[in-house]
This record gives sequence, C-alpha cells and structure tokens, in this order.
Amino acid sequence: MTIWVDTYTSFDIKKFYTRSFHFQPYLLINHALVLAVKQGESSDYLGRYFDFSISNQVHKNKLSSLFTAILKEIDSLSLHPKNRLLLLSRLVLSKVSWHFTFADPS
Repeated sequence: MTIWVDTYTSFDIKKFYTRSFHFQPYLLINHALVLAVKQGESSDYLGRYFDFSISNQVHKNKLSSLFTAILKEIDSLSLHPKNRLLLLSRLVLSKVSWHFTFADPS
C-alpha cells in the first residue's frame, strides 16, 4: 500500500497535569515527514474540522459563504417567486445538511 505523506497532516494535543497544549509532533512515515498543523490553524478529517479551541469557526465560514453563493445564484435567475422558494427549499437543504451532520455551528 502506498501512503502519500503530502496529503496528510497531524494534529496533536498533549495533556500536562490538568492543562492541554497544542504541539507540533515530528512524525515520519516511510522516511518522509508528515506536516503538522500550525498553531491557530485547523485540520479536516472526514468532513469535520478540528482546531485546538474546538470553535467550529471554519464550518461557520464555509456555511456563510455557501449560503451567500446559493442566494446570489438564485437571485440572478429570472424565476417566479414560487419557483424560487421551491428551489431554495430543495437546494439549500441538500447542500447544508452535510455540514450539520458533522458540526453544530450555533
């Protein structure tokens, strides 16, 4: 099995007594260094974004940009308002439900 090291990142949290710290490990696979997530950045795994503060800020940003793009696209179409609502209800729900299965951006 071939492992492409450049597609992976490592995200590690170390617990020291009662406090947790984000650190960058030195991880080698097949003599190649796996990139570590830098302080303040996030890493995604199976559609879920992880950062040290668990703030879901990346999900919030992606959802707001997705909503904006969908609304601009639907507004640019010359449709009857009834058809716009129908399009919104079907398109938005299918696009956004994926994000809400992984995170709870309040």
